[in-house]
Amino acid sequence: MKKPFYLLATAMMMVVGITSYSVADNMPARNYAFLLFGHGGGFDKNVDYEKDLRKADPTQPGTNRAVLYDEWISTPAGHEAMNMYEFLRGIVNSKVPHFQSIFFHNCLMGGVETIFDIAPFCDYTVCSGHMLAMNQAPIRQFIKAISEQTDIEKAYLQMFNGMLPEWESGYEPTKFNGDLKLVSSYKLFECVMEPGKKLTDRLIELYPTMQSQIDTAMVHTYQYLNQNNFYDLGDYANQVARYTNDPQLISIAKELNNGLDQAILGRCELHLSPLGDLPKFSLSVVLCSQADYQAKTAWDYTFKEAYEYTNWHLFTNWGKWLSTTKQGPRNQILQYQGQPVGQYMFWQ
Repeated sequence: MKKPFYLLATAMMMVVGITSYSVADNMPARNYAFLLFGHGGGFDKNVDYEKDLRKADPTQPGTNRAVLYDEWISTPAGHEAMNMYEFLRGIVNSKVPHFQSIFFHNCLMGGVETIFDIAPFCDYTVCSGHMLAMNQAPIRQFIKAISEQTDIEKAYLQMFNGMLPEWESGYEPTKFNGDLKLVSSYKLFECVMEPGKKLTDRLIELYPTMQSQIDTAMVHTYQYLNQNNFYDLGDYANQVARYTNDPQLISIAKELNNGLDQAILGRCELHLSPLGDLPKFSLSVVLCSQADYQAKTAWDYTFKEAYEYTNWHLFTNWGKWLSTTKQGPRNQILQYQGQPVGQYMFWQ
């Protein structure tokens, strides 16, 4: 996927071209897997918005987001990117409107904001909540497995089993945690959506009287990368249940984590970070303060406006919780501040 990066101005047509003319016309098949290899960023307020609605403000710093971003084309918010809307419109307008699987060998794509948007277009998603090492072991093992297995789920499980120890070699020097997971779209909607909505509602209900406990829970929740506000959803539910000791939250956390376990069919994980870890990783979720959520982005729309286009918000009303909570992430950009974190980088 490196070659077409400079075509991101027509990103939707790039996806249409790849899936329709290169694949469907010349390589007809009963099922297709879409494998992406490049730079990803999960949900980012500065990119995940309709491009024709944004206005540039060069005084505002930004970050990079989305399905793929271009290493050479810069904008006031960072590098140009193919956002989720362009990617999905490309699929819809192609000759392959539904994939058996979509495999993101792209960093930080394992968040509910991404996965719930992708899920209607595929049976399975493979993704990571962490940054991915530029290590091709997963792709080589997937190609090998898909040639040996007729069942896509079994192929991905074989891939996970065959990735180590080569995959670990990309993380060992940095002592970063890492993960790849296989997510069932059907189970995601069946088992995660409803407890996610319950979690939102209960947090909003409790916050006026238990703000201190809920804020404390947030800064003890596992953060995937210190530069991003992506936190482990299952761990967050467990932490708010622990610090509030609220019977309803305890029940919701159990239901949500059971649902995540059902939706995640397989995983390969590395637990190397001395700064934070979990027994297993679930899916990430955006957490931020009310002030950050209502602030403008580099393009003059707000974080809130961008976020509330996501399916995760539409299904669970999570944005209402982000509009309520006053606790933001610990600032760990220049110095470690104690938030459990799986990957820690200095970016200045």
